[in-house]
Order: sequence, then structure tokens, then C-alpha cells
Amino acid sequence: MLQYNIKQILKLWGHLSTPRLGTEYPAFSLGISGAEPVKKYSVLELTDESYMVIEKVVLSLRKVNKVWYEMLLGQYVCRADEADLLAYFNTSRTTFYRELGQAEAYILGGIVNSSIEVVFYA
Repeated sequence: MLQYNIKQILKLWGHLSTPRLGTEYPAFSLGISGAEPVKKYSVLELTDESYMVIEKVVLSLRKVNKVWYEMLLGQYVCRADEADLLAYFNTSRTTFYRELGQAEAYILGGIVNSSIEVVFYA
């Protein structure tokens, strides 16, 4: 049985969903030509197929509960400050995280019920 860490999945989805206007070209950095990197980091990423599954489930959430949808966007795509999110939704911290948890559970249910496994690669 597969186990999914929904918060990690949504973080990766949020990074892929973040608009990057004006950043289409890689930035140049100063360095020593031909130098080997000290460490190689493996960064988890979603496959395109997995991303599309999550995107489809998130869009279906928008039809079901627009507030939950906006909470997911604020938390994972915009990565807004907690105080800003609480002020925007005019709610307590407890209520916000309870509602966000329900939105995350909805997404997890959609992922589990999809016919495609959500796959990470490094």
C-alpha cells in the first residue's frame, strides 16, 4: 500500500504552479570555470503525469469549495505569511488549519482515487 505525504506533494505542486514571469532565462552567477560542485543535491520533483493528476484534483476542489481552494493557493502556491492568510480569511489559526487540513484530505482522496500513481523523481 502506498503512503503519500500530502504536504510534501502539495509543496512540490505549489512550486510548479508558481508563476515565473520574467524568469524564463537562467541567471548567471560568478564562479570558477570548470570547478566541480562540492555536493550534489537531489531535489524531489513530480513527474508531468503526476502534476496533471494533482492539478485536475485541485481544479475540482475549486468547484466543491472555493474557500478551501483559495487556502491551498495561499499556503502552497503563493506561500503567503501565516498572519496574512489569517487576516485575508478573517479566521482564527485553529479554524484556518482545520479547513486547510480538510482541503488537503480532499486532494489526497482525489490522488488515491485516480488511476495514476503520484511519482517523485530525483
